Amino acid sequence: MKKIFPPLLATICLNIHFVGFAQVHQASQERQDIIPNCLIGNQVYMVQNLAVKVFRNGDSIMFVSSDKEWFEVQRDHTPAWRYYNDDSTTIEKFGLMYNWFAVNDKRGLAPVGWHVPTKQEFEMLIVEAGPNSNALKSKSGWESSDNGNNSSNFNAFPCGWIKNTGKPAGQEWCAMFWTQTIEKKYYPTCLQIFTKENKLYLGRELEGSGLSVRCIKDK
Repeated sequence: MKKIFPPLLATICLNIHFVGFAQVHQASQERQDIIPNCLIGNQVYMVQNLAVKVFRNGDSIMFVSSDKEWFEVQRDHTPAWRYYNDDSTTIEKFGLMYNWFAVNDKRGLAPVGWHVPTKQEFEMLIVEAGPNSNALKSKSGWESSDNGNNSSNFNAFPCGWIKNTGKPAGQEWCAMFWTQTIEKKYYPTCLQIFTKENKLYLGRELEGSGLSVRCIKDK
């Protein structure tokens, strides 16, 4: 946890197009090259949080707009998504928040050619980052102006998470991203980034919680 971010880390941003979030994901099934992405080590990540409202096969993912409904859908393990702060205008910047049932659904949450990272893939990301959170954090939006330098172009905004009760938490001081890995019942693994901490963590969160998703490109 004390490694220093390599000054010569190979990080480049590929195929950046100035198109809206909806356009990016609408076209992603046919045009994988239109999705803005960055190379970190030998891994290619999207530079934006996922914002799809349908599974790969076209089936709709349930939209939730209230705390009560968010809490209730987990009883049946129903895949669901929610806007950040229940504000549809935030999708361009912050993407959508998903429960882990959406991540784990066999119909596929990620667009063709991409997938939700495993714990092992995020471990590799942490090694490449040094593990230096400033390299992944956005240049704005973090509490007390504790912004990153985003030298990796990963551009992690502090969206926080939605508790399984439906209440938001961690906004402006935390970014959390699901993995597809679950090693403890009910608690999948996630990547965690906090304000005022120059480190990256792998933690766990209840599967009924709502987190951001950052996809990695298939090899």
